[in-house]
Amino acid sequence: MSSIVIHVFVELEANVLVRNLQMLY
Repeated sequence: MSSIVIHVFVELEANVLVRNLQMLY
């Protein structure tokens, strides 16, 4: 169960990072 939660958090953080990079460029 914990591994699934970590996966979700990783995907959410990745999406936020991608959006921040798109805003910069």
